Amino acid sequence: MADSKPLPFPYTSLTKIHGIPTAISLRILKMEVYANASAIPSLLGGGTHGHLGAVMDPAAYAALQGTQPIVAPVHPGPHPGHPNGATSPQITETNRLHKEALDDFAVYTAVVNSLKSMIIDAV
Repeated sequence: MADSKPLPFPYTSLTKIHGIPTAISLRILKMEVYANASAIPSLLGGGTHGHLGAVMDPAAYAALQGTQPIVAPVHPGPHPGHPNGATSPQITETNRLHKEALDDFAVYTAVVNSLKSMIIDAV
């Protein structure tokens, strides 16, 4: 994400856990994290559940309808790799794919890091 706008999470902060966590307080925390992850669209994991697969147990996520195993995007590097003798349309397409990969990586990283920070603040 090139801009630094806050992510549109339904829960801007998670319910604080005071003292020793209980089963109920942990269930609430989990529900809020899942809701936030689901709220940010993504084509990863089948595209149906946003970024939920980034925070949910893989077996539980696989049990959801319309999902595929989620693979965290990796940084594609600072520059697109153009093949020798590439034509202008090929270069344009390589640039587009590189930008798309950078954007996917940035969004995924922002979602995961934001959720980690929110969990730390809540606990």
